[in-house]
Amino acid sequence: MMLPSTQFAQIASGLTLEYRRQGPADRQPLIFLHGFTDSCRSFGPLLAALPDDIHAIAVSLRGHGQSDQPKCPYDSISMSQDVAGLLDYHGHEQATVVGHCVGGFIAQRFALDFPDRTDRLILIDSFPTMVGNVEVAALLADLDSFAGDKVDPAFVRAFQESGVARPVPSDFMDMVVAESLRLPGSTWHKILSGIAAEDPSDLLPQITAPTLLICGEEDALFGVDYQHRLMAALPNAWLEILQGLGHSPHWEDPARIAAMITAFAGFAPASAIGAQE
Repeated sequence: MMLPSTQFAQIASGLTLEYRRQGPADRQPLIFLHGFTDSCRSFGPLLAALPDDIHAIAVSLRGHGQSDQPKCPYDSISMSQDVAGLLDYHGHEQATVVGHCVGGFIAQRFALDFPDRTDRLILIDSFPTMVGNVEVAALLADLDSFAGDKVDPAFVRAFQESGVARPVPSDFMDMVVAESLRLPGSTWHKILSGIAAEDPSDLLPQITAPTLLICGEEDALFGVDYQHRLMAALPNAWLEILQGLGHSPHWEDPARIAAMITAFAGFAPASAIGAQE
C-alpha cells in the first residue's frame, strides 16, 4: 500500500493538526498517537503493513510535526481533547486508540475522559506515569542545558537511536531525527515537563476498554516493569513482551506489530496475539 499523503484538520479548539489517513473512511478508525518529539510520519512503516480494510488515522499531536505549536498547555488532558476533536472532524463517535510511549499515555487519558468513545486501547511501550523515572529526569536536565530553542542534532540522533535494539533503515531514522528537530528546545521542555509531572495511576482502574500492552523486552526507558504496573492497574489488559526489540518495536518489526494490532482490533484471528502474561 502507498503511504497516505499529509492532510490538515482544524478542530473545534481552533488548533490545526497534521494527520495521515488510509483505508475505508466509513469504518470506525484506529487513531495512532506517536511518541515524544515524533510525528504522524513515525507510523509510516506500520501503516504500510496494515491490511487495506483498516481505517487508520495517524496524527501529529500538538507541538509536533506540522501541527500547531501553541504556547501552552501540553498536558495529557488537552491532548486527549485534541484527539476527540479530530474524531469529531471526521464524524466518528468511537475509535480504537493506538499509542506509543507518550502517545500511549495520551491514549489512557482519552479512555478516562471519553470512555464511551474508546472502543479498545493498544499501548506500545507506554507507562502509567513518568514520575520517578531517572532517565526522564536526566533528559530534562539535558534539555535545561540547551541555549534558547536550539537543540543539538547529535543529541537528537542519540535520543532516537536509543529507542531501538534492532537496526532500522537509515533513511527512516534520518526522517525521525528531522521530525524531532522541527520542535524548538522550549517545546521539547514544555511537553516533557508537563507530562512528567502527571500521575493518574490511581484512576487507571476506571479504564474498562480492552487493552493490549506491547513491550520490547530491551526497552530501557519504559520496559517490562512498567508494563506489569499497567497490567496491575488496568482491569481488562493483555501483555505481549517481544524479545530482541526495544522501545520502538513498531519501527523495528512493523509487520509483526501490524499483525498484533490487526488481530486485537478484530480484523484477524486472535491467534496472532500471544497469551496473557
